[in-house]
Amino acid sequence: MNIINVLQSFAMILVVMGHSFPPDSIIILPENIKFFNKLIYSFHMPLFAFISGFLFLKFNKMKSYRNFIIKKAIRLLVPYVTFISITTILKSLVSRYAVNPVELNVNSILHHILYPGQAPVVVYWFLAVLFFIFLISPVLQHVSNMCMKYNIILTSALIIFQVWSPLKDVHIFSLDRLFDLLIFFWFGCLMARYYYEVAFYFNKPSTFIITFLLLISLNLLQSGYVGLSLIKGLIGIIMSWSFCNFYLKQEFTFLKFMEGKTYCVYLLHGVVVVIVATILRKVGVEFYLFFTIVFVTGCSGPLLISKLVSLLKWQNHTAVKILLGL
Repeated sequence: MNIINVLQSFAMILVVMGHSFPPDSIIILPENIKFFNKLIYSFHMPLFAFISGFLFLKFNKMKSYRNFIIKKAIRLLVPYVTFISITTILKSLVSRYAVNPVELNVNSILHHILYPGQAPVVVYWFLAVLFFIFLISPVLQHVSNMCMKYNIILTSALIIFQVWSPLKDVHIFSLDRLFDLLIFFWFGCLMARYYYEVAFYFNKPSTFIITFLLLISLNLLQSGYVGLSLIKGLIGIIMSWSFCNFYLKQEFTFLKFMEGKTYCVYLLHGVVVVIVATILRKVGVEFYLFFTIVFVTGCSGPLLISKLVSLLKWQNHTAVKILLGL
């Protein structure tokens, strides 16, 4: 595994972990667990955006903008529409057991597609936002290849837009989150551009310790400080990179089970989590058992489905590859 493979696996585990916490309306969380949840949410999606930006600049060989966008639409929007529709249908079937019941009709499905933040499983909003980022990614690619002065100017502009987003009230397709993540996508581009100049500092063991303690300290602060979410996201990214570099140096293997399957897990874990969590809420279990079952099934369920698809030799079917992120 290389550093990006490990980062993807680490980020995906954090995402599943974050989605395994029950809402307070179901189970009252202990204060230390609430803080741990807050800690994860302070940087796990910025980390995903950072990885996306790094991979985009490092490996994208765009020859046709039109073909590039078509491929991204197939890769991102087809699963986005499909899984929001599926989870809306599933939620409607068990609505009598759900905290927030969902009606099964076309208007309900369309509403959730347009406003993924209100969907039964909200994880898919990232796909829509990432697609809009890719729409403007050629601009980022062009600026990244220019001199340092223009890199600094764009970085400054994106920081301003992240702190004072002009889209903060635009909730359609979760565009209110666009500038929240665009700056981290850009940081990923910059990391790919200046990798050899900065990687040394990211790879030092002391970097992990310092950033980990700093991230904990910042999450102890009350929210509302200008730029706090940006700083926490950036520190969390540096901490994650340092941790994953340490993982590689120590030749650990406990993240290997996720290698090459992160997108598949991302797409499928939402369906698995909503089913398992609904059943557990109906049965009634205490927090630690709830969290453990949801987390384990959220990670293993998609991998088992992927394995079954492989055994049935369906993995080369275009529709299967798109919908399962293979």
